[in-house]
Amino acid sequence: MRPVKLLCLVLAMFLSSQALAEELSVKRHLVASGVEDDEPTGEATSFDTDTEKIYCYLELDHQGKEAQMAVLWKHEGKLHHRQPMKILWGPKIRTWAKLKPRPKLVGSWSCEFEDAEGKIVSSTAFSIKLSEADAAKAAAKAEREEAKNAKKAKKEERREEKKAKKEERREEKKARKEAKKEERAEKRANEAEDRAYEKSLDE
Repeated sequence: MRPVKLLCLVLAMFLSSQALAEELSVKRHLVASGVEDDEPTGEATSFDTDTEKIYCYLELDHQGKEAQMAVLWKHEGKLHHRQPMKILWGPKIRTWAKLKPRPKLVGSWSCEFEDAEGKIVSSTAFSIKLSEADAAKAAAKAEREEAKNAKKAKKEERREEKKAKKEERREEKKARKEAKKEERAEKRANEAEDRAYEKSLDE
């Protein structure tokens, strides 16, 4: 490709991205526990797991054509899921994505707004923590698990003790058997010695 054509292509791509940026602007981007009459309610940066829904709320000024964009939900810095959304034309577009908080989703979160070109144009952070009820359930579960593990460890300890005693008895039995074997061998040796002595007397 000739340098002039390459320069024109790069310039066209730059102008296209600039036009897209001018067509779309984020007026509001926040996280809330509800939406009423197209307006967010319960705006916050921290939510309990007993929150019914968490809303990633956006107000946009979109002067371009209808486009497919998305909200990216990220948990501990990793993509949890991507929620596509169709953005219409208008100076005051209000839209939102929803997330159901659960105990396994506690931690730091962010919801990022991705434009039609796949570029992140806005992001906001929040966190999910255990509610008192879920924390109590988690503590009770941990106690049950601890008791279960202690019981399992005790059972394993008894099994090892039983195994050790069995091995000890086996070794004792083996030792007694060896002792009897040596005793019989010694007895046979003594008897052979006695016979040899008696034979020497007869000669």
